[in-house]
Amino acid sequence: MRKDGTKRWVHLSGAAIKIDGKWGGLISVTDINDRKLAEENFRRSLDESPLGVRIVSEDGETVYANKRALELFGYSDQKDFNRIPTRERYTRESYEAFLIRREKRREGTPIPGNYEISIIRPDGEIRYLEVFRFLRSSPLGGKREGEMVRDNPRVEIKGHDRVEEVEYEVKDNGVGFDMRYADKLFKLFHRSHGADEFPGDGVGLAICRRIVERHGGRIWGKGEPDVGEKERSRLKHEW
Repeated sequence: MRKDGTKRWVHLSGAAIKIDGKWGGLISVTDINDRKLAEENFRRSLDESPLGVRIVSEDGETVYANKRALELFGYSDQKDFNRIPTRERYTRESYEAFLIRREKRREGTPIPGNYEISIIRPDGEIRYLEVFRFLRSSPLGGKREGEMVRDNPRVEIKGHDRVEEVEYEVKDNGVGFDMRYADKLFKLFHRSHGADEFPGDGVGLAICRRIVERHGGRIWGKGEPDVGEKERSRLKHEW
């Protein structure tokens, strides 16, 4: 607590020292307030995410799951979730794949950035989920990584015939992006998410832009974090 009444996080460390034959103590104070606030904001963003988020250990065990992730797996709280052995939460095929991923984590061998799993909920329902790996170094500490879990992934493709143009629309319910960075979306090697968050090389939409513009059209996008994104392009009629 500071004199003005505000609170700050500090880290205290001490050591015993001997000066002129007498023992004393040396205390070091380090300001960690910015780091703690960043951790709190990070945790809050996970808690409030409309997408399922898990933090898993090196062994693939869940050390954190937000409300949406627990809902997808069919549990009301993480204590109930952790009481059920991992083997019983997966179908046989998905559990075998889980064991392979766990062994690769231990060996330091790369595993896919996204994959599908089939789980068995407490009521016996089998549900198929899509998993995206992110946060290969977690602010929560330790050798942990994050997983975004979602069900019913959707990609919608539509076409609209206009007077002089044809408009194509591709829409998904993925991670989305912040519209503040929309101008970078179609630039080569520019990504709306860091390489440590989601896999990718930042060339897909740039290639789309070149193809569309080569045919005299234009392309643009619109998105919202954790909701999805929509790309539209217009091409002139060839006739």
